[in-house]
Amino acid sequence: MSERGLQLKTEFRYLTEAHAGQVNIEYLPDDQDLNDDTERYFYRLIHSGQIGENWRVNADINGLSDDNYIVDLGSDYYNRADTHLYKTLGLSYFSKNLDISAQFRDFEVLGDHPDSYRALPEIRLNYLTPMGLGAEFQVNSELAYFESSESDNPTATRLHIAPTVRYPFQNQWSVFLAEATILHTRYIQKNIQNLALDKNISRTLGQVKVHGSLAFERPASWFGAPVTQTFEPKVQYLYTSFEDQSNIGRYDTTRLFNDFAGLFRGQEFTGLDRISDNNQITVGMTSSFIDKNNQERFKLSLGQIFYLKDTQVVDATKDDDRSALAAELDWKIGSKWYAHTQAQVSTITDKVERSSLSLEYQLAENKIIQINHRYVRDLSSEKINQVGVTASWPITKNWQWVGRWYHDLERHRTVESYTGVQYESCCWSVSFVAQRNLSNRFDENGAQSTNEFESGFNVYFTTRNLLRDGLFGYRRPYLLN
Repeated sequence: MSERGLQLKTEFRYLTEAHAGQVNIEYLPDDQDLNDDTERYFYRLIHSGQIGENWRVNADINGLSDDNYIVDLGSDYYNRADTHLYKTLGLSYFSKNLDISAQFRDFEVLGDHPDSYRALPEIRLNYLTPMGLGAEFQVNSELAYFESSESDNPTATRLHIAPTVRYPFQNQWSVFLAEATILHTRYIQKNIQNLALDKNISRTLGQVKVHGSLAFERPASWFGAPVTQTFEPKVQYLYTSFEDQSNIGRYDTTRLFNDFAGLFRGQEFTGLDRISDNNQITVGMTSSFIDKNNQERFKLSLGQIFYLKDTQVVDATKDDDRSALAAELDWKIGSKWYAHTQAQVSTITDKVERSSLSLEYQLAENKIIQINHRYVRDLSSEKINQVGVTASWPITKNWQWVGRWYHDLERHRTVESYTGVQYESCCWSVSFVAQRNLSNRFDENGAQSTNEFESGFNVYFTTRNLLRDGLFGYRRPYLLN
């Protein structure tokens, strides 16, 4: 902060018997790196609480002074590539058979990125009751109103009701689920002049899903140690009828990617504005090796969708007869090494569509080295191919070194380099950090730079463990049971 001045970062936490929350306020009274006397700030409120036995309330409210605050000053809660700040407020009711939630969802858009629709409000009601003979009746419903800060964009009121009759069965070695659903959605769309949208439109679809899995286990050996090997094959059939949806706007809908868990999701999109027609079979398997302490040493999952008919919903059109093969692997190598990788490989072209790899060495809580790689063949017409190294290592009892480095293999450039040392006592710490990264600054017109770099040197003083909470920001991206 030597060129910008002194910045104040405060954090207040509270905890009662029924409520918990955190308030963060960051304030820079005079940014000396800018030409004018600009006050810059960031605030964040997180709250969750319980009212009585059945009611819960939550809030996640964020705000800042200008689009470039996170780019220039950094954040423990957002990164420089983020384009939206969340503002949500929710109230929920839970009982044995009935769940009701109301949420107000708003966004603060940074730069000239496309404006997102606000859900003001979004009310959901879910009801589940037994029917006898093991069958259940379930209703999922939603009422939402969507609007945008762009006056030319359409607005919409959406009512969705999905009654379902389902038969679940489960024992120690098998899981079975059969369900039939009617998906009915009604829209009232306004401000649709010169758009190929209808003011009043209804969509009714039928859906049938049958899912089954088995669980096998046997004694085995893992590098000479006795373990239990499990094998869980699963299969799912999904049918969803087709209806033209091109006259419905897209208010909260984006395309989803199919990792292993997503293969059995049964939907191509978030939200409800697009529901893909399906006639498909999904097969998958998971195998694990579990040691005598009931810890998974190794876990491998494989799965693929086979399409029995081409999809007609325009946004989800597929020409192939099967999806990419999805694989996911977790491996605890000894007591200090961990590995996680997942990939989607096209069995039509034999090319990797998406992949990620994390390899970690952890000698102790503060002795960590992690190597990461991420690859996406086509993301908005661009290829992503990046590698990164993150490390944390003690120098002495009170001094700690932290560093990270990320490199773009596609553009042959380092996108971020970061190194710092921290002195930490029982109650306070001081940190010295040098970094160089892509600017990502927004210009006066809101356009974001993707080719400029900036360097900086910062000094942090705090009364909490900055290394653990902010400087390193370490989170293991996978979990072994």
